[in-house]
Amino acid sequence: MRYTVRFAHLKKQSPLAVGTKVTRGMRLGEIGNTGQSTSRHLHIDNIEDWIDVHYTLATMEIGGVSPSPRQLNYFIDEELFGGNPFHITAHYCDPKYQYERKKLHYGYDIVLDDVGAWELFWNRTPLGVILVNRNHKYYGNHLCIGYEV
Repeated sequence: MRYTVRFAHLKKQSPLAVGTKVTRGMRLGEIGNTGQSTSRHLHIDNIEDWIDVHYTLATMEIGGVSPSPRQLNYFIDEELFGGNPFHITAHYCDPKYQYERKKLHYGYDIVLDDVGAWELFWNRTPLGVILVNRNHKYYGNHLCIGYEV
């Protein structure tokens, strides 16, 4: 099955071009505070299929794309941040997020515990392919990476 993972609110656009193959341990970029972010963090979500067009949390909520929470959870570990500890500030379908922002949050918002460590790495065994590397008013600088399992 094919999936797309999105890493949003990066400090600047990743140096990795669309079509670049990514392998485990490869540096993807640096976490930032771009788009509609209110503080430095990583927003990460995961959907079924390879998607190279813009989608939003609202698109996910109405079924325009299919969220994949099981696949998303495989990304949530310290290897994603080069071994650095982190904590989740908005959980998957977080009720507080829904109450405050009037939409479901089909992803995680994550901050690192060490404020000096903001690097982001590909932490999966399957080979990834950069599908999207752009800046958007909502998600700021972000990468979408397709992979198959």
